[in-house]
Amino acid sequence: MRGFPSLLLLLLLPLFLLRGYPPPAEAATVAEKEILLQFKSAVSQDPLGRLSSWTSSPTSDPCRHFAGVTCGASGDIEKILFHGAGLVGTLPPALSGLPSLQILSLVDNRFSGGIPPQYAGIATLHKLNLSRNALSGAVPGFLGDLPSLRLLDLSGNSFSGVIPPALFRRCFRLRFVSLARNNLSGAIPNSIGNCAGLEGFDFSFNGLSGGLPEEICRPPGMAFVSLTNNSLSGTVADKVSSCRSLEFLHLGSNLFDGSPPFDLLALTNLTYFNSSFNNFRGDFPAIGTCGEKLAYLDVSGNGLTGAIGPGIAKCRGLRSLSLESNRLGGSIPPEIGDLSSLSVLRLGNNEIRGRIPPEVGKMEFLMYLDLHNLQLSGEVPSTITNCRFLLQL
Repeated sequence: MRGFPSLLLLLLLPLFLLRGYPPPAEAATVAEKEILLQFKSAVSQDPLGRLSSWTSSPTSDPCRHFAGVTCGASGDIEKILFHGAGLVGTLPPALSGLPSLQILSLVDNRFSGGIPPQYAGIATLHKLNLSRNALSGAVPGFLGDLPSLRLLDLSGNSFSGVIPPALFRRCFRLRFVSLARNNLSGAIPNSIGNCAGLEGFDFSFNGLSGGLPEEICRPPGMAFVSLTNNSLSGTVADKVSSCRSLEFLHLGSNLFDGSPPFDLLALTNLTYFNSSFNNFRGDFPAIGTCGEKLAYLDVSGNGLTGAIGPGIAKCRGLRSLSLESNRLGGSIPPEIGDLSSLSVLRLGNNEIRGRIPPEVGKMEFLMYLDLHNLQLSGEVPSTITNCRFLLQL
């Protein structure tokens, strides 16, 4: 009987261990399994065999055996995820019959055609990521009626036409939307201001035109805006200056004009600001206030004139400063040495003259210094040796 306590412990230990874990998910319904098999039938190529576990065998349960499928505790299918699987096919309308589907993520495959209108009925869907596929046609406005949608990513496809205003009609919970790298045209719809919880959007690398909508800053948490490589025009500062939560702003390679929007540097949360290769004109503005978090500033490829003022030293958090390919004159201000965190400084292809100030040696973390095609004179100061990480001059 001496071994009885040890034997009892062995029998009871699994019960104690299981108390900390949820019970296994129940099996998916026959109807949901049939829907998944319709998804498989819509796939014409599966080069990595990712769907090989999806069989119609009576003993095959999607919750336990189907790769890429996740179920809830009740056995309802909640997630379908296939990233980089090389799947070729179309999106089957039948997926709208999954009553608890929350995430549909098919990133980096080769699905073609459009998004079925039946998907307007997936009321539980909160993440739809179809980026980097071959989808085409118009961006469906009915996606704006999905009441639970938080993330919408259709980037890297071949969608064309305008961004439908209906996309932002009832976006109660939408946090982020990306339509980047498509063939979209027309204006950014004013309805984007309806999305009270929107924190960011990426419409870069399209053919969008017109100006920034007045409503762009209406969502109070707007933190990320990327519009690079479009044909957008008009002024910037008057539209964006009220985006108090803004952290990332990329407006490069557009047709924006007017005075350089340096007023935006005062935004306290801004860390990245790129307005390169636009049509901004006028003297380099006096910098009154610069947010402490600003780390990246690029206004290269515009028509800025005048001298770089000493106020640039107020942007003490800068790690990268690009002012090349403008028409800047004057000399390099010695105050630039106060940017002690700077690792990249690009001033080339301007009309700057004079000597390189010895204060550059104060930027000990400087790795890249571009002074090409300037009208500098004198010798390189010996203090440059203090820039111990310098890789290119």
